[in-house]
Amino acid sequence: MDVYEALYTTRAMRRVKPDPIPEAVQARILDAAIRAPSGGNGQGWRSQR
Repeated sequence: MDVYEALYTTRAMRRVKPDPIPEAVQARILDAAIRAPSGGNGQGWRSQR
């Protein structure tokens, strides 16, 4: 399983490293977070198109 598959499918990450995260990786992580299901399927995020 690659890191992005883990981010899209894992509920919680419990191990954290102090290493800096490149901005491109941060952007992809945030994209995964925005697309993740919300608790109770609340659908809090909307497209602003």
